[in-house]
Amino acid sequence: MVEDESTFIVDYAGEEVITDSPLVQNLLKGSSALRDDTIYIGTNKAHSSTSCTAIEGFDSTAYGNLIILYLFYSLQKHAVDDLKYIVDLELIAPVVDCTFDLLVSSDEAGTQLRMFSLTRQNSNTMLLSALISTQNFQVVQQYRSGAVLLATIAPINMRATEMAHCLAFAFNNPYESGAAFYQQ
Repeated sequence: MVEDESTFIVDYAGEEVITDSPLVQNLLKGSSALRDDTIYIGTNKAHSSTSCTAIEGFDSTAYGNLIILYLFYSLQKHAVDDLKYIVDLELIAPVVDCTFDLLVSSDEAGTQLRMFSLTRQNSNTMLLSALISTQNFQVVQQYRSGAVLLATIAPINMRATEMAHCLAFAFNNPYESGAAFYQQ
């Protein structure tokens, strides 16, 4: 069984606030300026702005900059309730940990996507974890069934003892254009 694990992001996130993390201080040289690329973490010392170079058969479509940006901005556009804080965030850069088990094992079905979003709000820098999965759903009482994107979102705080997760759903996606996420 393949675990749902990313290992290098833990080292890059550090043990303090994200602003002081190795991700920001070492990799981005202390800058929280907005970028137009995705950061692919390949090892605890190497990264790329184009892909997970060490993975044979890397799916550059599913983990490409455009789809990752599309998913973040779709979540941001439809954020309500417990995810409302996402509306005010600026995306510094998406981050992909190339050690994500399903990425390394070549999940050919493309059922899960793990991404992190390095964001800022004023001077506060935050790292969001998002696990996006494709599911089938059926609600017999409402005569509804079909495909759904399920997003599990969690702000990462390395000093917290518990992590709050929020769920958002985009029904009939990827078959309809636009991922209109709803929170339940």
